[in-house]
Amino acid sequence: MSEETDQPLPESPIEAARKVAEWMPRTLRIAHRTFISHGQFTAANALLLEVQEVEDARSFIRQHDFREVIHGYSHDSMCMAVVGLCSLLAKSDSRRSAGQGVVSLQEIYHRLKFPDEAEAFVDLWEEKQDPAFCAAFGGSRADAYAWINAFLAAWRKLDWNPGGSISRLQHLRHHGIAHLLEKPMAKSVTAEELRNLMESLGQMTEPLGRLNLDGGEWASMEISSDAHRRSLRYWRRAIPAEFLKAPE
Repeated sequence: MSEETDQPLPESPIEAARKVAEWMPRTLRIAHRTFISHGQFTAANALLLEVQEVEDARSFIRQHDFREVIHGYSHDSMCMAVVGLCSLLAKSDSRRSAGQGVVSLQEIYHRLKFPDEAEAFVDLWEEKQDPAFCAAFGGSRADAYAWINAFLAAWRKLDWNPGGSISRLQHLRHHGIAHLLEKPMAKSVTAEELRNLMESLGQMTEPLGRLNLDGGEWASMEISSDAHRRSLRYWRRAIPAEFLKAPE
């Protein structure tokens, strides 16, 4: 079930379109960094499975030091991924709906879902396009509408039900990471659920990347995979070979 609200917007369609154009680069930058954090988290977890037990006491102490560092790296990367995701999925706040510094996919969604606002944004997007580039690589008004619809469809697939993965992700952020609330943490998300949410994020940010008027950051699940591979290469070079299991 997707979270919907049909409250009227506090601005005209062209003003809403300009806000979307302003927010999109910052939103994609946050998403880009969130994908990197997720890839670093999964790499650290994979590496912990590669560290083998040792019997020598001195080697055990050294290995324990490496494990401690990797655990810290895994935890901190997970926290950054969770905080980034929660920020990107943040609920709209009517008290801030004038858009003062608000950056979230939900703020973009609640503007592009209206036909007039979507059309105004496509007009802005079309003005920025290089005809020669579009002729060579594609990029028509029809494409722009298709990318908007892909983003809207991906957003509407999100599970906002109480007890769903987003609810538990937010609980983890508030109770387990930021400690904004005094109650102890009672629920969380699994690594698989976090990955599924990251994949949902990619389904939203990939079409937005094609609509980004600044042509800046690209945000997709491939960034997480790349960060995973690069982190593993770094750690495998840093950790003594005798501490790692032989490749199967």
